Amino acid sequence: MTSHELRADGLALGYDGRRVVEGLDAVIPDGRVTVIVGPNACGKSTLLRSFARLLRPEAGVVTLDGTDVHRYPSKQLATVLGLLPQQPIAPDGITVADLVGRGRFPRQGLFRQWTAEDSAAVAEALRSTDTVDLADRRIDELSGGQRQRVWIAMALAQQTDILLLDEPTTFLDVTHQIEVLDLLHELNRERGTTVVMVLHDLNLAARYADHLVVMSAGKIVAEGAPGDVISVDTVGTAFGLEAMIIDDPISHSPMVIPMGRFHQGL
Repeated sequence: MTSHELRADGLALGYDGRRVVEGLDAVIPDGRVTVIVGPNACGKSTLLRSFARLLRPEAGVVTLDGTDVHRYPSKQLATVLGLLPQQPIAPDGITVADLVGRGRFPRQGLFRQWTAEDSAAVAEALRSTDTVDLADRRIDELSGGQRQRVWIAMALAQQTDILLLDEPTTFLDVTHQIEVLDLLHELNRERGTTVVMVLHDLNLAARYADHLVVMSAGKIVAEGAPGDVISVDTVGTAFGLEAMIIDDPISHSPMVIPMGRFHQGL
């Protein structure tokens, strides 16, 4: 994998005149797994969309290797940076194999010549996500969890140096959540892919992140290694949640134990 610098400087983002992110600076560690967490509507997905050039900043800039992402030709950017959005939409009637194959479009020539390399990339993506048996099925026939794994397969088939994922464990049962996060971790460790993802589960985020970014009200309130970031104060500040922090007995990362009103009264 080629090294890249993806960063935001003085970033302000919003929708219809309403600011969601204000004055944000961030540098994504190259070749590591970065996880963005925070309460609902704090700007996590908005920030990820700006990295993927789906949202133009109202102020500031997102740069890839020192160049504004909006200056890149679309196909060139898509060979470096892949995105799995929160609610992807598939064309009506498309099969799993065809959808995953679309991940290869940025790497094909003007007339989209299909190569053995494309076939191998699609086959590996299907195998990695345990979707080989679904290859001939239509997307609209699948369960939510199956669809999510297929979308992840398409992102993997793109074979980019940087992979952005907005809540990749959505719709997945706990077994497939762990399988997907293990897969992304392996992708990072074996291929050097820079992974940036938004997660809701603090404990999974702490377990899988090399670099954890905690957001609240459109700003970054803490970032760094999970062991340095996850604390009673940070969880209280960002989420308004009273919690205990203990050692995860499996990964030895910090584990957040919410207090809750009911159990405090027992």
